[in-house]
Amino acid sequence: MAGILLTDQRGGDYHIYPEHIRNIPIPIAPNEMQNKIGNIAKDILNLKKSNPSADTTALESEIDRLVYQLYGLTDEEIRIVEGRE
Repeated sequence: MAGILLTDQRGGDYHIYPEHIRNIPIPIAPNEMQNKIGNIAKDILNLKKSNPSADTTALESEIDRLVYQLYGLTDEEIRIVEGRE
């Protein structure tokens, strides 16, 4: 996504300078959402620590869902991000 944004802004010039990234829309998550994401990440780390082959797909999907919500993505945009066009 950032690559697309930079291509749009810079015409394919991938030399990145601070003034180029200042316009990238990075929302600030409310504390409640930060805590939810952090707690899920801790759960994933704890599971992987006790069992490196543990399936954390559901937890990772929950983080994805929260990030999509944070960015206000539509169903169509989510399909694009996930490669399900």
